[in-house]
Amino acid sequence: MRRMLQGPLNAGRDFDDLIETGTLTSNTATVDVRFNNASYDSYEIRLNKIVPNQDDAIIFVRASVSAGFTFATDANYLYNAAFMASGGVGNSATSGLSFIAVGRGSGGYDIGNAAGENANYVFYISSPNVATEHTEIRWDGAYVPSAVFNDIVVWGAGRYAATLAMTAIRFFLNSGNFQRGTYEVIGHRNNV
Repeated sequence: MRRMLQGPLNAGRDFDDLIETGTLTSNTATVDVRFNNASYDSYEIRLNKIVPNQDDAIIFVRASVSAGFTFATDANYLYNAAFMASGGVGNSATSGLSFIAVGRGSGGYDIGNAAGENANYVFYISSPNVATEHTEIRWDGAYVPSAVFNDIVVWGAGRYAATLAMTAIRFFLNSGNFQRGTYEVIGHRNNV
């Protein structure tokens, strides 16, 4: 599916292609997205209505530089995440972990799995095929937490600190599997 983008914010960008969709079930441990088409300048990955099979879960992200055959588990991830809950804003900046954590990481403030609880995220990956620079991963989203609080709003950015082309990205939970949800991968092309 191809759609034309309109408006001044999309100047220079010609088309977006919906290149992959998927449904998560109770046995889905990971969502792996490969960047195997050099004609895309960037990618947008949407995780929709994500529900973990264990309460109070956090989504983790890992990168691959080997076409998705293996995902880096060394301590080269850097990120800064911010979140807003119950009227207050907090953040976590960290480096030296083996993943990027997309969430608050505080008991009761992470993704719930009771009726009506779910998470929605959009991830942006710019120029993953460029091997001379780190590939930046940005995200924003919102979710209903496991405890009785207002919705949690999250945003942040991070990278795998290696000057290698990022060939895939993996989403997984800190504990357990995905119970349900969907995902979409959109490839952005400039100068088609």
